Amino acid sequence: MHIRREIDNILDQMLEIIAKNKTSNKENDDDKAMIEHLEQTINLKTNDGKRAKGMWTDSPEFNYTK
Repeated sequence: MHIRREIDNILDQMLEIIAKNKTSNKENDDDKAMIEHLEQTINLKTNDGKRAKGMWTDSPEFNYTK
């Protein structure tokens, strides 16, 4: 799988946890730990953001020219 898709999936997982916490007005330790793990995974896959530069903005769907 392409790294951009992997990062998108991880971000989706993070958003699901955040949305669940907003609806329940609670954040448990498991959710905090999972978000931290997902953040670390993103940092690992992107080499602390060095490989993420232009990951979305340079993709074809964002390069619109008239």
